[in-house]
Amino acid sequence: MVEGAIGTQRACASGMPVEAVICTPSHVARLRPHVPGTAVWWVAPKDVLSSMLGFSFHRGVLASVRVPDPFPVPPKLLAETDAPLVAVAVGFTDPSNVGALVRAARALRVDHVLIDAEAADPFARKAIRASAGHVFSIGMTRCHGLLEQTLQLRARLGADLLALTPSGDVSLHEVTGPRPRIVAFGSEGPGLPAQWLRAADARVRIDLAVDVDSLNVASAAAVTFYALDRARAPRR
Repeated sequence: MVEGAIGTQRACASGMPVEAVICTPSHVARLRPHVPGTAVWWVAPKDVLSSMLGFSFHRGVLASVRVPDPFPVPPKLLAETDAPLVAVAVGFTDPSNVGALVRAARALRVDHVLIDAEAADPFARKAIRASAGHVFSIGMTRCHGLLEQTLQLRARLGADLLALTPSGDVSLHEVTGPRPRIVAFGSEGPGLPAQWLRAADARVRIDLAVDVDSLNVASAAAVTFYALDRARAPRR
């Protein structure tokens, strides 16, 4: 379920099947050009929809979208992209964190996001809302066997696999130059599993004030994406 007009428009633009739209009359004209003709519409005043749905219909729009099942990373993914940047969300348990990472990735020119199919669903309502609907507007693969899939992608791209961790021995400031890079983030609290830290080409830290031990994962992702995008193209 997608909440709000902006998220619904981005879902429609993604090409994913939009099955139904529930909205108040004021949203019909805005959404009509974006919603596929096969979708079912339910239009009623806010108070009527709130009584039907059982909660306050304050956003004015809900859409039902059929999202893809998890699938392997495409073999040709980013093969022709110059110095691609890929983000990996490993074991995220909070869908809001998944959405926030995706939003930062979309804003800061990350080329693709890999999502752990065994963890939080990027198409959960909270994830869609936290991403501002950008789960529908960024290249994203949700796959099983995430570490194996990531290592295969690293080999195909000739990329460096960076593990973001507060105990990293390489500062983010030291990561320079245009290189294909895959950066992995772990769930808040436990961080990246040991096998990811062992597999990484570098364990990277964000240098913080001495009395602060970490950032939340969404903030850490945004800082990292900005720095790595600047490293590959300083004037982009």
